[in-house]
Amino acid sequence: MVLITLASFGQDNNLILKVKFQKESKVKIDSTFINYYILDNRDTFYFPNNSDVIQCNYLQSLDRDHNKCKIYVNQALGNGNIEIVCCNGIDKTTTTFYGQISDGLMITGTYIIKSFNGVPLLTGQYYNNWKHGYWTSYYSNGRIQAIDKYIEGANYPVKTWGFNKKGKLIDYTDEEAEIIKRINENSH
Repeated sequence: MVLITLASFGQDNNLILKVKFQKESKVKIDSTFINYYILDNRDTFYFPNNSDVIQCNYLQSLDRDHNKCKIYVNQALGNGNIEIVCCNGIDKTTTTFYGQISDGLMITGTYIIKSFNGVPLLTGQYYNNWKHGYWTSYYSNGRIQAIDKYIEGANYPVKTWGFNKKGKLIDYTDEEAEIIKRINENSH
């Protein structure tokens, strides 16, 4: 069996790997493990705890909530293209992010949370280190619960559509024009 451990990212942001050979023929993997691999290389790494790879500081006051957690590669803030899959043993959900990270932050990519049986619970995109475009949250039955539209410069949705469990629209808010106006005023 080959175990691959992370070394560092090279100048071209590709991962440099160290390879260790061991006599073991199997590695025990269960739903409490986190795994990730570098896109296109498909080299998978397993860790027993999320905190080995993702470290969060919810007390820090940043303007973007998703920046309170940072991704570490070989005990240093990660850079490059990566896919991370976290399995939460408590609520049995799986969180996946694949895309680009820089200084441990999710810069551009796709974010998905699924239930234990594979039903999506949340889907969305990051662009330029902002939530971007349409983020969709789902009920456990797979129906859409809400659709939120995000734009660069806003830490919260500019438009929201809320649905009941039968799929009927029950809430709609549109603050996009006002938020764009405030962003433009603050940038001058």
